[in-house]
Amino acid sequence: MIVVFALTLFSDGHLQQGDIKKKKDELSKLKSQIEAIKDELKKASKEEKRSYESIEKFNKQVFLLNKLVNELKAEELLKSRQISGLQSEISGIELQMDQLRQFYARYVVAVYKGLVKDKWLYILNSGSFDEALRRYRYLKALSDKGESVIADLKSSVEKLESAKISLQFEKNEKEKIIALKEGEEISLKESIEEQKDLLADIGKNKDALKKELEAKKQSEKKIGSLIDQLIAKEELAKKNKTKKKPTPKKPEPKPKTKPEPKPGKKTDIPTKTEDKTPVLEDDEEFIGGSPVEDYEEQVVKGKSFSSLKGNLMKPVGSAKIFRPFGENKNEELKTVTVNYGIDFKVESAQSVKCVADGIISAIEWLPGYGSVVIITHTEGYRTVYGHLGSISVREGNKVAAGSVIGTVGKSLEGYIFHFEIWKGKQNLNLGWF
Repeated sequence: MIVVFALTLFSDGHLQQGDIKKKKDELSKLKSQIEAIKDELKKASKEEKRSYESIEKFNKQVFLLNKLVNELKAEELLKSRQISGLQSEISGIELQMDQLRQFYARYVVAVYKGLVKDKWLYILNSGSFDEALRRYRYLKALSDKGESVIADLKSSVEKLESAKISLQFEKNEKEKIIALKEGEEISLKESIEEQKDLLADIGKNKDALKKELEAKKQSEKKIGSLIDQLIAKEELAKKNKTKKKPTPKKPEPKPKTKPEPKPGKKTDIPTKTEDKTPVLEDDEEFIGGSPVEDYEEQVVKGKSFSSLKGNLMKPVGSAKIFRPFGENKNEELKTVTVNYGIDFKVESAQSVKCVADGIISAIEWLPGYGSVVIITHTEGYRTVYGHLGSISVREGNKVAAGSVIGTVGKSLEGYIFHFEIWKGKQNLNLGWF
């Protein structure tokens, strides 16, 4: 399915060749990963499927399918914009052709009446000098324009046909994208249901629970590593921005005294003005960053994050604190784990909302936490949203406080949502609500 899609979708002339190849490779890679996991699960025995490892495979499959669906939605939106642009272009060409046809009709009438051929006779038969002048100007404009109007009409017809072909092509491509997206959405729903059935079948298996807690412990380190990477990318982007800034040329030193003008000479000779044009130093060069590296260039607007302390909106409604910040003892497993955020328990796959204005800076899959979203806010603050069942945003998206970013996913312990707040490289105790 993805092969057919790739062969048609990326022949779009509106995209650069490099972008087309990159997008094609990304979607092909996603599809390959999904198929590989499906194949593994299909080959697994009934007993193997009833394991924590199988749950994680289902989690990852759901994450990849979700990502693929979101990418296809973005492509559908792009196609809609291209179709709208082509429709506007066609309307403009048709208006131009209508004007050309109106002029051509007047020109044909003039030729039929012999006005163009015997224009001087037509002018001399005028009732007055003003009328003769008007006839002269009219016939001159008519003759000059008449010579090019046919070529213009022919060119417009060709442009119109080309635009109509492009429009039909884009419409066909959009239909293919929608069909593919709908197919993957069905696969996503089926995977989520299979995942629920598997979780219900395993129940509160102690061995699986231990593995899940250990996976979360390892993933906490990975969350810290992701935060470090984002900070490093920000610093690199800022450094590159500074390097791009031109250094103003130093002004030439002014003479201490102004020479006296000689008698008999003009004194209003213009003096040399200071060159204020900024110049780049020889050793300066621009080091380009990827869109992710440059996302800090998009200024996050809204309240300062620190001012929200004590009054921060909850990311999930009707939620109970299941596992608070810090050390947590599991009486059933006789284990102690450290929670770097807070875990909320809800009754269903309810919506997860962004707690403050920000930018989606990372979307990852981590063992134990499944789908994870990291949002950058003002003042260097970041929030982490873990164990999402579905994701409705993409990296680089600007989000407002209260906007939905996904839904809560189901785990061995039920519908558990994990949330963290970071300031720079330090995760914070959640006394924010």
